[in-house]
Amino acid sequence: MADSSQISTTIGGSTRIGNVEAELNSIWAQVAEAEGQNAILRATTLNLILYTNETQATSGIIAQVSEAHPCRTLVLSIGDENPDALTAVPTVFCHPSLGSGEARTQVCCEEISITVGRSAVNRIPGAVQALLLPDLPVYLYHEGSISLNDPIFKGLSEVTDGLIVDSATFEDIPAVLRNLAALRDMPHFHANLFDVNWQRLLPWRRAIAQSFDGTRERALLKSIREVEVVHRTARAQGLLLLGWLTSRLGWQLKAGGDANSWIARAVQGDVALHLHSAESGAPGLQKVTILSDDHPMTVALSEDESCLLTSDGRTAALRLMPATTGALISSILDSASRDRVFEEALSMAVTLSSEMHALSQRAGIIVANNTSALARLAARHFVQAARRAIERRGRFAVALSGGSTPRAMHELLARKPYRDQVAWARVHVFWGDERNVPIDHEDSNQRMARDTLLKHVPIPPDNIHGILTGQLPAAEAAERYADELRAFFKLEGEQLPEFDLIFLGLGDDGHTASLFPHTEALHVEGKRLFVANPVPQLNTTRLTLTADAINNAADIVFLVAGRGKADIAYTVFRGPLQPDDYPAQRIQPTDGVLTVIADKDAAAKLRGSGGND
Repeated sequence: MADSSQISTTIGGSTRIGNVEAELNSIWAQVAEAEGQNAILRATTLNLILYTNETQATSGIIAQVSEAHPCRTLVLSIGDENPDALTAVPTVFCHPSLGSGEARTQVCCEEISITVGRSAVNRIPGAVQALLLPDLPVYLYHEGSISLNDPIFKGLSEVTDGLIVDSATFEDIPAVLRNLAALRDMPHFHANLFDVNWQRLLPWRRAIAQSFDGTRERALLKSIREVEVVHRTARAQGLLLLGWLTSRLGWQLKAGGDANSWIARAVQGDVALHLHSAESGAPGLQKVTILSDDHPMTVALSEDESCLLTSDGRTAALRLMPATTGALISSILDSASRDRVFEEALSMAVTLSSEMHALSQRAGIIVANNTSALARLAARHFVQAARRAIERRGRFAVALSGGSTPRAMHELLARKPYRDQVAWARVHVFWGDERNVPIDHEDSNQRMARDTLLKHVPIPPDNIHGILTGQLPAAEAAERYADELRAFFKLEGEQLPEFDLIFLGLGDDGHTASLFPHTEALHVEGKRLFVANPVPQLNTTRLTLTADAINNAADIVFLVAGRGKADIAYTVFRGPLQPDDYPAQRIQPTDGVLTVIADKDAAAKLRGSGGND
């Protein structure tokens, strides 16, 4: 690899954006004249935009990236001298491709340093687009924390094929991880997402995976009881590694723990997760310990920091990835396709950094900053639950609810990236409750789900298990649906269905599904899984799953939004147990997990402050 001392550079003066191409052509002519008989290769395979406050480090990044990926590089910086200025300095730099001595072929690339005053930052995206080489991919490297409102970042993300970040440089790790995850939902963002910090984890991920390659060791995955990750000033790396393990093994986070400890639900039972910060040692991960019933496994950094050692003495991942940012970016560009494993790990890392708070022994709450963030959390929960269920039993049975809050979640699931993350052919959709109206009525929960989600995803029609409201009397429609549940879940006697996921809302009066205060359905037991429930206070009849059927689900999620729900949310989840007055209190999973996802307004009295996405 050529270092900076081996690179010859020809620099033009500061110029206006419109003059850059002419200035570059002039510089190229000077280079060709100076080289004489020596061959010069003007090579470009991509456009690279560097947006970083550490502009003094960009020359090293460019040198390392351009060796394997010759590029036109645009370096962006914000200046303080002239707030309205927008200037560019074009550069041609060359380095030897092969051989030694003076008569050797050189590969030459272009760099354009763009400096903008603080009052002119809105002009950056247009200037950059004017300087990009057409028909070549565009990659944006953004160092430091990401603000979704940054006009430079927002404008550039619309034209990039790949966004490369370094989560090791994030100041507010939970907030910026949430921003990264939120990017995937924005209509203007179409780029693949990469993290230099994720590349640093590659040897650790390989070493851990290799440790479970054997038949005996692979069987131990089902008996893991505890995972401990030790790091030195590398919390984001630790969260990503735990996110990777949790998402790959299909674990589900439960309430409990603190900012550095979590509890995950696995097939074999609960798994304790710990993230510890060491007081000394090299920056980065230092040790990962995975404890199973009878076979502890560790991966640790060697004393000379050159490789990773596993607990049985074997050397795993013979050498660590190069530590330089340029080398890591270059490795990303080597295979710049979408990394779904990273996206799943990131999604789980967001949840880990959200510090799930316990409402009770079985219930936890995640507080979102706003209703949009709540919808994103709910959509990610759907995707993760689907993946777990499909891996375990080959299908995913979910019961949807009505209302405006799940509508926003449906709309996210109906478009990329979520739509592409779900194996819809294996998804079976049910409803937790329904109004006694035809399915094309504007008040129908089924119509809302079809219009916002089911019409827009490739789910087989036979996998949509509708309720025959409007076609049959309410009691008969409810019994038909109960029969369909028994047939689908292959129930015998008084067995209860086990949904993989049920979404619920919370009414102002404390009802959930269509279990209203002091109504007949509250006291239905046994095999009547789905019933017609007269609701005198509304002068109507609703159809609903019974509390017993709901409580047998593996995963139950309340979606609660709005300041108007703050009082009832506190009463239901913190108040004394009065299940006839507040039927939502009847939702206490038999062996599953209960999670409340609420926005800050709805959670105002449950948790004093804070918010997560």
